[in-house]
Amino acid sequence: TEQLRYGGVLQVVQVSRAGYPVRTHHQECWDDYKVLCNSEKVRGLKMIDDLKLRAKGMLDHLNAELNLPKPPHGGKEGYAVGKTMVFFKLGAYERLKFVRLELMSKSTTLIQACWRRKIKMRVYKAIQVCTRHVEALLRTKQ
Repeated sequence: TEQLRYGGVLQVVQVSRAGYPVRTHHQECWDDYKVLCNSEKVRGLKMIDDLKLRAKGMLDHLNAELNLPKPPHGGKEGYAVGKTMVFFKLGAYERLKFVRLELMSKSTTLIQACWRRKIKMRVYKAIQVCTRHVEALLRTKQ
């Protein structure tokens, strides 16, 4: 059992039994979910060097903003911040994942729309130049 304890296997089993099936490192959590916070909050949290405190602050903010689901059998939050990892209950993780996916989808659509507009404007301007040139040629022929 000492080998299992030193290898961290027992801790993983304890965490899974506690109902936290999703685990991510502090930095991964920060990188994935900082896009859901407003820019002032992100700027403030960037000043914190400790990744654990930064992730905790961000998740507290997101919990207040998004009303992350609370565990059904009691408990305060749908996540826990450990020494090296952030543990999510399934409901809170699914909510964060869904909101992030929705934001990324809207951002992707906006970027595509801007790019398509830019391409269409180039084509329109080229057609305008060609039309003016043809009109000028027709005027000189008359």
